[in-house]
Amino acid sequence: MKTNILNLKGFEKVRLLSEGGRTKVYLVRGDEGLQILKGEQPVAGEDAKVVLRRYERLKELSRGPGLMPILGCGVTEDGWVWHVLPLGDNLPGLPALETQVGIEQYTPMTLRTRTQEMGPAGARQVAEWGQRLCAGLELLHRGGLFHRNIQPANVVFVEGEPRLGDYSRIGETGSRVEAGGVDGFQPSQRGDDSSGDLHALGRTLYETWTGRDRMEYPSLSRRVLESPEWVECGLGLNEVILKSGEAVGKGGFTSAAEFGKALLEVGVGKRGVNRRGWLKRTVLAGLGVGAGVVILRGLRPVPRLHWDLVREEGARMDDWQGRKWGADWERRRMYSPYFAKDRKNIHLLNVDTHGVETIPCEGVDYQCMAMGWHPFRRSLILSSPKQDVLEWKPGVAGLKLLGGNAAGLAVGDAFYWNPVTRRIGTFGGYGNFRVRNGRVEFDIEKGEWVQVEPDDVKKPIWPRYRSLTEVDEEGMVLYVLAGVGSPSGQQAKEAPGLPGFDGHFHVLDDVWRLDLVTLKWRQLLPPGMLGLNRAAFAFHDRTSDALVVVLRRELGKANPEPARAVMVDPARPGRYVELGMEGSLPGLGLVCGHAIDPKDGRLLVLTASGIYRVTIIRPA
Repeated sequence: MKTNILNLKGFEKVRLLSEGGRTKVYLVRGDEGLQILKGEQPVAGEDAKVVLRRYERLKELSRGPGLMPILGCGVTEDGWVWHVLPLGDNLPGLPALETQVGIEQYTPMTLRTRTQEMGPAGARQVAEWGQRLCAGLELLHRGGLFHRNIQPANVVFVEGEPRLGDYSRIGETGSRVEAGGVDGFQPSQRGDDSSGDLHALGRTLYETWTGRDRMEYPSLSRRVLESPEWVECGLGLNEVILKSGEAVGKGGFTSAAEFGKALLEVGVGKRGVNRRGWLKRTVLAGLGVGAGVVILRGLRPVPRLHWDLVREEGARMDDWQGRKWGADWERRRMYSPYFAKDRKNIHLLNVDTHGVETIPCEGVDYQCMAMGWHPFRRSLILSSPKQDVLEWKPGVAGLKLLGGNAAGLAVGDAFYWNPVTRRIGTFGGYGNFRVRNGRVEFDIEKGEWVQVEPDDVKKPIWPRYRSLTEVDEEGMVLYVLAGVGSPSGQQAKEAPGLPGFDGHFHVLDDVWRLDLVTLKWRQLLPPGMLGLNRAAFAFHDRTSDALVVVLRRELGKANPEPARAVMVDPARPGRYVELGMEGSLPGLGLVCGHAIDPKDGRLLVLTASGIYRVTIIRPA
């Protein structure tokens, strides 16, 4: 007699996450730490051994991209078919899983929960995720298996990568599975299982991009239509989603590979759009925003920055390493190393209480030149002046040497995360009495620096160091501004008191944009417009898809201008608009760190004089 209790040796049940009529999902602790254990009772008339063989077959396929890997599977004495999956990423802002509260509140980040908590994703990001999911779907279909239950709740992020999960309805054509799919994701007139999966994936991407329910398909909101990326890739993504809803014989995709290729073209801005077909299928179907919509990309209402002082004691320069900061939103901490000769510490700022904790790093013989947070390893990556790369994991004492070997390469003093290559990178840098404009990235698996863009004075952007770097919300665009450099990159041949500089290097205030997919540089602002030495920091405003540059108070003048902020729109190079500034305005003489808090969308700014929360107020 079958029991309704899933008993399995070798795993400690930590928490029941969900259960249905014939399934149970647990957070368990095994030899590899916390994992997900799912058990299911076969549908009536199906043998458990047949279901197990399907999971064993799926286990081999699931090693590929876009699929949730099956780590183990089997059948219990009571007839439950079980399989073990890796732990999905926790939603940002929740307590760490090292605590009981964290375990009780653990919520895996799926496309559904991410959209609910963080809002709809941009078109380029959705296209990238969809491309990866198509790769997983293509593996299933080539293996003769079909998912049959694709929806946002069943796409789970693991180490930042979306993966198809929930294999409870997976099977071959004609296999006995629970009827169904969720209404609205499956086509009204069912074709084969392959076209049903493509249809469901299209509706999944629609919800993730628009934030609307699949029952509202194909309507688009004004937010989507007026998005800065609409012309570049939004139109293309909409065309792809519409095509995924068509039957194969009526112009739909013939395979997941074809679907994925179309999404790749959207991501790099090369997707050709059939404007006549788009108008026919979208406008006539009803856009959901009323007739006569006109998309204006001219002047936009100018937002204001409202500054609130939340802690009068600032981040002192002897404790915080200037622009070397990192934000860990899972643990709600911002980190900064301080490695001097007499003491070496890691400082932890609680971004909710604004209190600071210091963790000593004993036995460390390194200085810190650059630092960045690795989103998948969930650790702090640091580089030394000798270009060694080190890792610090929260809760682990000391540092781990990952490698180095950057002979002949210049490593800059500001890190960025590249989601295309999935590596930590830097731009420019100073070495051997010259500055550079190349880019290097660190390959953690090989333990060495890789030159991804050569140093070349013929490139449009001047060689420089001490520049500010910033990435957009999707991480596909790198902004570089300010710094010190020259057209030749060379320091003067004669410079008494080396390694001091003379007038051959210039203070810069230009702004550049690098597309990390196409690797094309574009100047957004020429030198001389912002004011030399005034750029304090910059951040990407996702809503307007523009770069906001915050300028410090003007120094050395009888009537200095106060701190300012300007918005640089990539769609309108050579111009900027002044933003309003209000509240407890700082002078911004020294900024030690900044980051946008995903919990409330406010900007957290650490200065030498205080810590601020900045709200972007947009006109109605």
